[in-house]
This record gives sequence, structure tokens and C-alpha cells, in this order.
Amino acid sequence: MHQFAHAIIRLLADAGWNPGRSIDISAPRDALAQRGITIVSHAARFIEEFDGLCVRTPRGPFNFSVADCLSYLASEEIPYLSKLTGQCLCPVGSGLFLVLLVAPNGDFILMDDHWRSYARFEAISDAFDVLFAPGSEKGKWIELGREYWPPGYRPVDSP
Repeated sequence: MHQFAHAIIRLLADAGWNPGRSIDISAPRDALAQRGITIVSHAARFIEEFDGLCVRTPRGPFNFSVADCLSYLASEEIPYLSKLTGQCLCPVGSGLFLVLLVAPNGDFILMDDHWRSYARFEAISDAFDVLFAPGSEKGKWIELGREYWPPGYRPVDSP
């Protein structure tokens, strides 16, 4: 059972979440497989519980949607996600200028959608605090150098 703050439980419930929520993940599993990503158990459990939810925050929406993530990430960018942690990462959500990824070991990764920084969390509750509780100090953000960028990638405001 997750240990979410009450305010986050309210945001999730407003989006249609409830404890024990479980959906069929055939479509997300197939979409990921078409892009060369195998869903491991931690990612599968996360997708079963959260895929399809859109959490509305004062800063904007965050979509827990494998389909949305895959439409955002170019096929040639997918292999570069593993450079962040040395593991194959599964994209599961996006919004608020961030992408949420699940690692095979169960860690959660929030990556700036401009490939500039990322933070790693052992508990989804900590990642959700950063996403949905402005001012949360959880997680250590690590800056990414150009060596982590996919070939030809250039952030919008970089020289």
C-alpha cells in the first residue's frame, strides 16, 4: 500500500484512482513492445494502477499514459533513457515538463522533458510529492550533460 499524503490522495481520487485500482494493460504492453520496451513487474503494477489517469494540478495536468509518453518520445530517443541509470526504463507518465519512468528495480525516475536533469526515487510517494506538492524538497536532481542527449537532440533554448 502506498503512503501518499492526503492532498495527493485527493488529487488522485479526483482523477479516478482508488486503492487497488487495476486495469487491463494489454494495449500499453503492446505499444511498449512495438518500441522495444519490455514491461517488468514493477512497471506492470504501476501501469495497472495508474495508466489512463490525468491528475489536474494548479501548475497543469499530468497524464499517466504510456500512449502519451510514447507519442512524445521519438523512437530514437528510447535507447538513451537507459543511459540515465544503466537500466531499461519504462515511460509511464508525462506533464508539467517532466517524464515519469519506472526502472526494473522499482525506482521511479522523473526526467526533465528537455533532457537537462533527472531525479531518482525509491518510493512512488516521494516522486508524487515532487510532482503534485509544489515546493517538495524530496529527490536530488542530477544535471545531464550533452553526452546523455540523443544524437541530434537540441533543447529549445540551448545555443
